Amino acid sequence: MKWIKQHQLWSALIGIVSLIVLIGGGIWGWAQYQAHEMTTEYVQTQKRLGRKSNRQLQGQLKQTVSGVSGQTGRVAKTSQSQTLSQRYTANNNAGVTNQDYQQLLKTQRKAQQTGLANREIAYVKVPSIGLALPIYQGTNQYTLSLGATTYFAHQQMGQGNYVLAGHNMTMPGVLFSNVPQIKMGATVNLISATKVYHYRVNRLLTGKKAVTPNQTYINGSPVSTSVLYQQPKQAMVTLFTCNATGSMREVVQGNLTSTSAE
Repeated sequence: MKWIKQHQLWSALIGIVSLIVLIGGGIWGWAQYQAHEMTTEYVQTQKRLGRKSNRQLQGQLKQTVSGVSGQTGRVAKTSQSQTLSQRYTANNNAGVTNQDYQQLLKTQRKAQQTGLANREIAYVKVPSIGLALPIYQGTNQYTLSLGATTYFAHQQMGQGNYVLAGHNMTMPGVLFSNVPQIKMGATVNLISATKVYHYRVNRLLTGKKAVTPNQTYINGSPVSTSVLYQQPKQAMVTLFTCNATGSMREVVQGNLTSTSAE
């Protein structure tokens, strides 16, 4: 009896350890799968776009404009597409929150299935950090899952303050995760179908200098409105993303230095 009881105890312990290993292995495996999906869907995509020339990206934009205009009638046929299109073209801050990898991938697939991924209006490139993303009209959960997004409906490249938002997933190479690594003097290029706007970074509000969503002071000096709402005389670009907790905004700004055809 004693031998049987001893072996039953060992069997139970081995079973518990095996269960823990199995659960741990499952969690690790799921994390690895999600990391692989994020790398495939986002990191590799940025690398592919980064290798393309400005002229090639402009060619893609011209094809996109042509394709979207030709699909307008078909898209309007389904009420679901109409609803998503409305969300796509307007800011929806209520739906913009910090997301984990699974949530982001789920939202991205939904945006792709409804054709929103084919509606990029421009591209943004920051060569120094390997950032190369399509720009979408309107900031909401769908557009943020695809690339950079315009924060204001009225903004125009090369005029005033062109504000772009993007998700920080803390995974290098995913969406705006690398934005806090931008250095002073870096180049930010905005690529439209007809022009390329070149900006030079001259202000970093990142790390310990990160600002609150309604920041009214910059380096101790008061500003009339939030850093995102500035309308300077000289054209500028503003890239911003959340910090890891979502409580602060990492902001990078630069002034327009020149424009070119490609």
